[in-house]
Amino acid sequence: MARPLTYPGRVPPHSGILIGDRYLRVHPVVSAAMDRWPVDVDHEDIVLGRLLEKAGHAAVEELRPVVAVG
Repeated sequence: MARPLTYPGRVPPHSGILIGDRYLRVHPVVSAAMDRWPVDVDHEDIVLGRLLEKAGHAAVEELRPVVAVG
């Protein structure tokens, strides 16, 4: 409780998304819509919008950012 930003461990060195039990690296592209950002899936880039669709999740425009500490 004295150091909430260290729980449950170190901050990942890059952006990512949890899909099931996997943490996948997201490569933000400032000049592109978020649904067009590449996601590294088994060393192959898939755009975020397509990845969410294939996984049966809501589209990017339906999502809301969440920040949680502790």
